[in-house]
Amino acid sequence: MSRSHSATLPEHATRSALSAFLLRQIMALTGFGLFLLLVLAVAALATWNVSDPSLSYATDNAPTNILGLPGAVFADLMMQFFGLGSLLALLPVMAWSFALIGGRRVTRIPARLGAWVAGALVAAAAVGCFPPPQTWPLPSGTGGVLGDLILRFPALFIGAYPTSTFAMILGAVLALPATWLMLFAAGIVGKAVEAADDEETVAPLVRAKPKTPVFEEDEEDDEREGPIALVMGAVT
Repeated sequence: MSRSHSATLPEHATRSALSAFLLRQIMALTGFGLFLLLVLAVAALATWNVSDPSLSYATDNAPTNILGLPGAVFADLMMQFFGLGSLLALLPVMAWSFALIGGRRVTRIPARLGAWVAGALVAAAAVGCFPPPQTWPLPSGTGGVLGDLILRFPALFIGAYPTSTFAMILGAVLALPATWLMLFAAGIVGKAVEAADDEETVAPLVRAKPKTPVFEEDEEDDEREGPIALVMGAVT
């Protein structure tokens, strides 16, 4: 029984090592795929042109975006909704790709996705607190439509859209939760809790040693003392 059990240990270890190797390769491929999508997204945003055809602007002009019409549509949607906060919204995706390429798991995915969405919204509001440049081509602020929508809530208390010094202070205040949400979404915050949850104390496998019955020693002592006891009995 012990020999058959010990023979299955190397086979089980080989299967576990093979499964771990395949999992790391799949994670690395997923990470490279995410990084490629990130590069394409940044390229589309970098070559965004408000005059390109998109869902909000119909024209017969050929798109100047480096990714063609799909890149023009994507860049226009991101800039319309998030403004300059679009680049900040892509930071967690970069962290996820690097983590997967390095073989580290991205856990607590629902919570991180929720933090990603919330962080992107708050970051857009923080960017929207700063005045747009003179060459800004959109009717919305630098935080896009969503940033302007969030900034309408302070306007209910002060009676006007945040401007000037108050807007700067509000932008700095909003930057704090936006930073924390983005860090949590990226997996940089919350690692200690995950490590404590994932750690499992595994007792080392110790092969049981066969126990020698106590009465065997007593039998040996009786066998050794047997002849001596017979001689002593005959003498007496």
